[in-house]
Amino acid sequence: MGLVNPAIASEHWVLNSPDVLVSDANSAVFSRLEINATQDCKAVEFRLWAEIPTIHLTDEPNTDMLELAFAASDTILASQGRLIQIYEEFVPNTDIAHITLGAVNWDILEYIERLGENSMFTLSAHFLGGDIKNVWEISDLPIKLNQLRLDCKPDISGTLT
Repeated sequence: MGLVNPAIASEHWVLNSPDVLVSDANSAVFSRLEINATQDCKAVEFRLWAEIPTIHLTDEPNTDMLELAFAASDTILASQGRLIQIYEEFVPNTDIAHITLGAVNWDILEYIERLGENSMFTLSAHFLGGDIKNVWEISDLPIKLNQLRLDCKPDISGTLT
């Protein structure tokens, strides 16, 4: 029987690319929370990938703004999200919605550190007749988010000098 390194076992947040941390939800459905450093490295953007009921062309939303509740512990961090794109029939009878919650400055790191590793991010929303409910552990996010901030290199392409 092999032993599992506790540091590896508790790693919920993974660097998906140089500027993006991801965590999959603790649920049976496809759901992902991404935290992206902005191009200028002055803030982080929260994005979600969530399963939704299959959308028929006549059912498509007439707005790209979604009412939702995204919280850390008991504090609502976002009450709206903007629909980036819907990926149809990701799996049978299910579509995937890619949603941005917007960007916040790095001060969010201090707040997340105070919550502690046993706290959770939660999402609840009602979208086109279906409920979306997901949970992500804070776990090692403060460490990973601080590293993301330290490693961030601003994209200055196209900047006049």
